[in-house]
Amino acid sequence: MKCVLATLGCLLICLFASCGSSEEALPDLEAVPVRIVEVKVKSRPVYVNTSGTVAGKETALLSFKVSGIIKRLAVQEGDTVRKGTVLAALDQTESRAIVNRAEAAFERAEQDLTNNRKLVADRAIPEEQLGHSEQA
Repeated sequence: MKCVLATLGCLLICLFASCGSSEEALPDLEAVPVRIVEVKVKSRPVYVNTSGTVAGKETALLSFKVSGIIKRLAVQEGDTVRKGTVLAALDQTESRAIVNRAEAAFERAEQDLTNNRKLVADRAIPEEQLGHSEQA
C-alpha cells in the first residue's frame, strides 16, 4: 500500500511540475478581420423534396354522348363543380356537317318518294320500286 501511495505522490509531483508557466514567446500572428452580426429570429419556408403520387379525395367518372375536339374549357383544374356544370364545349363543325348531309339526304329521299308515287300512279314504274323508295 505504501508503494501505491508513493507512486501516486510521484505522479502528482510530476503533473504539477509540468503545468508550470513558461515565458516562451508566441509567434507573431496576423489579426483576422471578423464581422459581428446580431442574431435575429425569422421565419423561412421549409422545402421538402420528395416523390410520390398526388390524388384527390374524390374522383368522378366522366362519360360523353358524343366524341369530338374540345374547343373551349369552361373550368380550370381544381375548380369546384356541381352536377350539370358545363365543363367544356366541343367544336361542332364536324357534327354540323354530318347533320347537314343527313338533312340533304332526307330531302332527296322525300323528293324521290313523291316522284315515284306519281310514276306508279301513271304506271311508269312498278310498285316494287315504290316500296324501295318508302323504305329509304
